[in-house]
Amino acid sequence: MLKKFEGRVIVPIFSPQGRIVGVEARCLEGKHPKSLRLLTTQAQWNPLFVGLSPYAMERIWNGADVWIVEGIFDVTTLQRLLGNSRVVLGTMRASVTRKHLDFLKRTVKGSVFVAYDNDKTGQDSMKGYIDEQGRSRKGVVDKISGMGLPCSPIYYRGGKDPNEIWENGGDLALQKAFSLYL
Repeated sequence: MLKKFEGRVIVPIFSPQGRIVGVEARCLEGKHPKSLRLLTTQAQWNPLFVGLSPYAMERIWNGADVWIVEGIFDVTTLQRLLGNSRVVLGTMRASVTRKHLDFLKRTVKGSVFVAYDNDKTGQDSMKGYIDEQGRSRKGVVDKISGMGLPCSPIYYRGGKDPNEIWENGGDLALQKAFSLYL
C-alpha cells in the first residue's frame, strides 16, 4: 500500500475539528493515477477540503473570506497571493458536496469566492450549465448564494488555473491575473 504513495506530494485533509481524516497524494511526474486519496472512517461525515487546517479554521471563525478552488496546488498558490486575511480551500474537483455546503453555511461569516479552473468543467461547475437532457444545473456560486451567503465567481486570465499561471509567470503573473480581487 505505501509503495503507491512513493514519489508523490502528500497533503493532509483535516476535519473542521482539526483531526486528520485523510491524505491526498499527487503525482508530479505525469504518472497515473494523477492523485490518490486515503481516508479514515471519520471522513464519511466531514467536508473534504484541502487547506482546512486548525489555523485556517480559526481565521474562518473570525470572519475571514473564503476562496474555493479545485486543486491542492491552487490552494497553496492562491494562499500565498492572498495572505492571511483570507482562507483558500480546495474541493479537489470542480464541485461541492452537501457536506461542503453545510460546512460553509455553519462557519463562514465573511464572503465566499469561487475561482475554479478556466476549462469547461470548472466554468460550468462554477456558473451552472444546461445538461444533455436540457435541464438547468445550478453552479457552485448559485448553490452557495442560495444558502444566504454572499458568493461571487472569480474570473481570471493567463492560464488554466492559479497554479499554472504561477508556474508560467511567477508572482507577477499571478498578481496580474487576480489584480481585480486584491
